Amino acid sequence: MKGKLLPHLQAEQEVLYRRLQGAKSADARRFGHEGTSEHEAAETQVSKMSNLGAPMGDRWEGELKVLIDLVEHHVGEEESTGFGCARDEFSKEQLEAMQEEFQTRKTQLGTRVA
Repeated sequence: MKGKLLPHLQAEQEVLYRRLQGAKSADARRFGHEGTSEHEAAETQVSKMSNLGAPMGDRWEGELKVLIDLVEHHVGEEESTGFGCARDEFSKEQLEAMQEEFQTRKTQLGTRVA
């Protein structure tokens, strides 16, 4: 989980959300800040789960459900609002460059976490 989720969140933060926070549109800026908060909440939840000890125990499974809810909410917000903000804010060429940067950074971060 750490090797997949955390690199994704961190790369997305660096490549997309920081840029959205400086966007021209108030909606895009607001979404950038909201996404940052959601990333922080998910990272905190992963850390909390890591410190629980026995994976798959009742408490760990309860915390996993919280993480799943956080991630599902975040993905839903991205699909319903965030990607539209990004399309409105950035050109097609910028978005394509950001996608490449995201993939490269996610790979770099994944290597570091593993």
